[in-house]
Amino acid sequence: MSVYVSANRTAVDEGMPVSFLSGVSGGVGPYNYTWYVNGAVFAYGPSASHTFTASGVYTITLTVKDSFGESSSVSVNVTVNSQISVSASDSAASIDAGQSDLFTSHVSGCTPPYTYEWYVNGGLVSSQQDLSYAFDSPGTYTVELVVLDSLGESSSYSLSITVNPDLKASIAVQYPTVDENITDNITLTAENGTQPYAYTILINGAKASSSSSYSQYFTTS
Repeated sequence: MSVYVSANRTAVDEGMPVSFLSGVSGGVGPYNYTWYVNGAVFAYGPSASHTFTASGVYTITLTVKDSFGESSSVSVNVTVNSQISVSASDSAASIDAGQSDLFTSHVSGCTPPYTYEWYVNGGLVSSQQDLSYAFDSPGTYTVELVVLDSLGESSSYSLSITVNPDLKASIAVQYPTVDENITDNITLTAENGTQPYAYTILINGAKASSSSSYSQYFTTS
């Protein structure tokens, strides 16, 4: 007597059912069918279905007995993958308008291959695994990653990025015109852009200070 088993899928995600069909040749009917998952009985009859609630590799065995007590068994393995886990990281949580940010996906579990969808403020912008996106205007943006596995299971992850207006800088001096041997105070002011700021004060092309304020003593030219 020969027995065979087929499964509608041999790799599934947690919580998904798998259907099994059997066939018998030889022996003398009627036949008695007993289905086992890792040695424990879960069904009787020529077909069966089982829902796997935890990840792992399971052995499904069908034992068939004919009317004279002759028996034959056959097994098939089913791999159950854990629930999908999705996250994303960005190279900078705050950038200036006109700059690009790189977003990297991190996916585990479920059944590859994966399908990726990136959305910026609800609009689909890419179907690549990772995203490089240029933000033209200042504001706060929501970047969402949606991932589907090969069996249609999905999960998503969102993060927020702040895009700052263009950097503006100004310089002020205490005395626009001074006499010889007078100390003048120089102040740099910055706004917008992305802090922290880096300052450089040049006097006639030569670096004089890395501070936002500086006092210069002017002698004869």
